Amino acid sequence: MPAVSLIDPPAERVGALVRDAFVDVLGDRIDALLVHGSAVTGGYIEGYSDFDLVIFVRGGLTPADALAVQHRLGDVDHSPFAYLQASRVIDLDAPPPEEQRRLLIDGAYAALVGQHPDGWPFHDAETLAERSHEILAALPTLFDRKSRHWAVATGPRRTLEVRYHMTDLKPALRAHLVALGEPVLEVWTAPYPELARRWTAHDPEFGERFSRLLGALPALPDREAEVGEEMLALLEVIGDAIR
Repeated sequence: MPAVSLIDPPAERVGALVRDAFVDVLGDRIDALLVHGSAVTGGYIEGYSDFDLVIFVRGGLTPADALAVQHRLGDVDHSPFAYLQASRVIDLDAPPPEEQRRLLIDGAYAALVGQHPDGWPFHDAETLAERSHEILAALPTLFDRKSRHWAVATGPRRTLEVRYHMTDLKPALRAHLVALGEPVLEVWTAPYPELARRWTAHDPEFGERFSRLLGALPALPDREAEVGEEMLALLEVIGDAIR
């Protein structure tokens, strides 16, 4: 399946800014610049969700490259997204082993430059089911670590921890829904509102709590602690479900 389009005009505007900056700096060294996440699947939360990139570049992204891209993107208006994120940078002159080349889900990414490398596999239902199992198995250790960090999170660090909470809660919920029998590929490409709907179908109390949580993001300063605690509580609920 070929790449799809970004979800809406605001995402396309941000995509154009990103594309122009990378092409300007990297020129023909850039083989592909791909977007995944809510900018493609939809359901992004204004002022909270990020704009996720996977970059394939020959020779890698050197320190000089990074500085040059920052000079072009550091002060751009990337709204409605909270920030830009390069989730992976792949040096095609020194690619990772074959078993580490599954980065994206077919039909759930958009191409700003080039195309997904030929011969590189996509995640499929089997690999995503395995990932779901691994996420759930790691939840007890993850929850202990997150609880320790939250205990002493103050000021800007607490704001950051709230963001980290959702970074862990979203895949945990995907994994939980897979364990509940939901279709793997549908769950792993579903936006936030659809995840809330599916959880509500299985458990109205917790699904509705998750839906209310989404409506509270990005958290206002006077609700930040409350929102962070609710994220941890829902993560604990998912962890308890596998015990």
